Amino acid sequence: MSSIFRNIFGSPRISAIWSDTSRTSFYLEFERALAIVQAKFGIIPKEAAQEIAEFCSDVSNIDLELLREQTEMIGYPVLGVVKQIVQKVNAKTPGYGEWAHWGATTQVPYVIPVD
Repeated sequence: MSSIFRNIFGSPRISAIWSDTSRTSFYLEFERALAIVQAKFGIIPKEAAQEIAEFCSDVSNIDLELLREQTEMIGYPVLGVVKQIVQKVNAKTPGYGEWAHWGATTQVPYVIPVD
């Protein structure tokens, strides 16, 4: 169960989908697919994409406690995921992590109250 969203979702099935591990694995699936497609079109180096894809194939590569701390600090989890990808891929092959999330933007919706 998500420590971030545990009180928002009503059923165990939905809670499982939004669990920290499940949700983070979806973020990693996106980052993996983005790197592979960008390499296919020559936007990022293929070797970097391979390293990013390998890292993103296992959610246990993400430190969920660190992600929780980062999410509480900045208000959304994607930046924390990307930071961990960059750091850990760079630790394996310097410079390759810098290509993670290349050119992508992360939008945080802002809701304007309507009276």
